[in-house]
Amino acid sequence: MANIPEEDGRWSCHFAMQTYEKHLGFKPVSAWNPECTWMQYVPRTFRDAGFMYLTLDFESYMISNH
Repeated sequence: MANIPEEDGRWSCHFAMQTYEKHLGFKPVSAWNPECTWMQYVPRTFRDAGFMYLTLDFESYMISNH
């Protein structure tokens, strides 16, 4: 998520939520930021899309400078 602009990430999360609801009949409440990267807007982006929980790569977060 941190490898793309914040607005693109927000659109991607909203699109994913719509797709889950359309095809599976529900929206997930948790997500995982798998890129091993960190930007301060990442949690906000997932929250704005409706996710309640976000799993992060702790080691990557600890060594980041953002």
